[in-house]
Amino acid sequence: MIKDIPMNSKQDYDVLGFIYEYLISMFAATAGKKAGEFYTPHEVSVLMSEIVAHALKDRKEIQIYDPTSGSGSLLINIGNSVAKHMDDENNIKYFAQELKKNTYNLTRMNLVMRGILPSNIHTRNGDTLEEDWPYFDENDPVGTYDPLYIDAVVSNPPYSQKWDSENKESDPRYARFGLAPKTKADYAFLLHDLYHLKPDGIMTIVLPHGVLFRGGEEGEIRKILLSKTI
Repeated sequence: MIKDIPMNSKQDYDVLGFIYEYLISMFAATAGKKAGEFYTPHEVSVLMSEIVAHALKDRKEIQIYDPTSGSGSLLINIGNSVAKHMDDENNIKYFAQELKKNTYNLTRMNLVMRGILPSNIHTRNGDTLEEDWPYFDENDPVGTYDPLYIDAVVSNPPYSQKWDSENKESDPRYARFGLAPKTKADYAFLLHDLYHLKPDGIMTIVLPHGVLFRGGEEGEIRKILLSKTI
């Protein structure tokens, strides 16, 4: 029963949030492969969180963005780790976009449940690769486009899904490193994340190991990215 859950200050962690994440993980474990679209394994999430928190530990204000937010668990875990190094956790702003409506609602519910200020929660239901975000007016996305540059971009995008690369040549997200091929969207998500990153920010992304070995256009993008980061 919810009324029996200890909710006083004696707990040094978010009890209700922990239970919620546990239930999500149990559903993911029984729902099969498709569950990976909305849940990042806790161990992976913790590792990513500690990497981001270490990189940003001297910041007074931080913005975190997950363009494939799923249930929002990765975004929240990273926020919790970053908050340990800050005087005021209310100086963390959360940006999230999710394609599927039901999963998007999980993101919003999860963020609200953790007591995050409504003014620090910015969410959008939409296709990240087709509709970049944010912009001011959804009725005029091109004319009001205002790119978002973030301290930490984090994501666990759906693996190796197809995407429509037509008419994307002029998209600023792909101008630096080239257009990802239409066969698989992994590099499209990676380039999207890089585009929204501040010069002194940090990005963490979970991708299938196949991206390290593919040839063709993806191989060329990988070579360019490696040459820029080494």
